[in-house]
Amino acid sequence: MSKKGQVTVFVIIGIVIVVGAILVYAFFPEIKSTISGVETNPAIYIQNCLEDEIVYSIQNISLQGGELNPTNYYLFNDSKVNYLCQASDYYIPCVVQTSFVKESIEMKLTKELQPVVNDCFASLEEEYTKKGYSVTRENGPIMVKILPDKTELTMNHTIAVSKDTAKTYDGFSVVVNNNLYEVLGVVRSIVEFESSIGEAETTEFMSLYRDLKVEKLKQSDETKIYIITDKPSGDKFQFASRSLAFPPGYL
Repeated sequence: MSKKGQVTVFVIIGIVIVVGAILVYAFFPEIKSTISGVETNPAIYIQNCLEDEIVYSIQNISLQGGELNPTNYYLFNDSKVNYLCQASDYYIPCVVQTSFVKESIEMKLTKELQPVVNDCFASLEEEYTKKGYSVTRENGPIMVKILPDKTELTMNHTIAVSKDTAKTYDGFSVVVNNNLYEVLGVVRSIVEFESSIGEAETTEFMSLYRDLKVEKLKQSDETKIYIITDKPSGDKFQFASRSLAFPPGYL
């Protein structure tokens, strides 16, 4: 009876493994595509090629106040933090430096990622060629959009491959999940307060947005560094503002 029991257990375990494998293969097409390789789904190849670069570019531009190469900045913790609002003199409210921060970031990320996208598609073409395919590739425009809960890169690239049969792939996109959309809404509100009354109350934003931490760090020259942190992910956006500044020794 002991041996029969052991055999029964092994049979049950075997059935569970087989059923599990079937379910994974049926309900997770991205896993199936990865196993099958680039020939089955080139979109997975492009996603893997671009995802880390997109994340890095978003982190870089976020820590520098919406600029990849800031020219008007405050040096804070070795980061060049861009001024989004600045007054050149004392006692006056700041002037907004970038009116549409979200749109500006989308344009800068699009420009930054264009050559990387082209390199990834060139690499994809090379992979097909190595496998004996005839390949025709056409590079189209790309666009980065910051949307609720995600940032999406769409690419109007086309790649046509033929071997035993011919296939054409187009309409590629890569999605990175983040909270940048909501963070930039808070940034816009803070800049409005800075340019109108010279100050923003951070606790009010944290009471409205429970997943965000909003900090204001005043520097020696009256510059304020605002840091907005998405608590679940730890992602940060920081920028500089100098508004209604007072000269040394005023108080």
